[in-house]
Amino acid sequence: MATRKTSTPQPVHTHLAIPICSFNIRIDAGINYEVLDLRHAVSATKLYCHSTHIEVIGRCHYPEERAGQEYRIDIFGQALRSGDFDKTLADVHVRDKDGHPKYRKRGDHRLPIYDPPDSVGFIDSARGSQLWTACAWVPPDSVVAMLAVLPHITPLYIAIHEVKFERRRQIRAIALQTNDPAEE
Repeated sequence: MATRKTSTPQPVHTHLAIPICSFNIRIDAGINYEVLDLRHAVSATKLYCHSTHIEVIGRCHYPEERAGQEYRIDIFGQALRSGDFDKTLADVHVRDKDGHPKYRKRGDHRLPIYDPPDSVGFIDSARGSQLWTACAWVPPDSVVAMLAVLPHITPLYIAIHEVKFERRRQIRAIALQTNDPAEE
């Protein structure tokens, strides 16, 4: 009896174009709460904490099947984990149980096996709602550049490269730009 081969679901890539309708900015600085509550502190705990957050609201106009849907996008100027933005390809080289880099063979060549991050954020929709929420974590200097542009230039657009795998939607890339991403 022949067995039927099951196909692996393939990711679906979508490029979104979202004109910005409004935005909100929040910049925080202070003493790290972990320093004040020693249950969470370790000797490497930083004394001060700071964060920059931009909330952008807009209506998607590309692709057509998502046109008119509202997006609330939170952009955070910080890494999810310390050192995330300083990683190189060597840092994501897959290692075996002994800590040696793993390779696969293709013909006569040995190719390294990497496990790069999937995304810089995620996109989600409330069931039955036309509102989509998105969160992205980008380097602080990228947020500073966005803050310099946001209040002075109109129109502005958010371009998002979305990757959907099964039911999860992730942000592969996010950009703030002056030209309409739908025309690129």
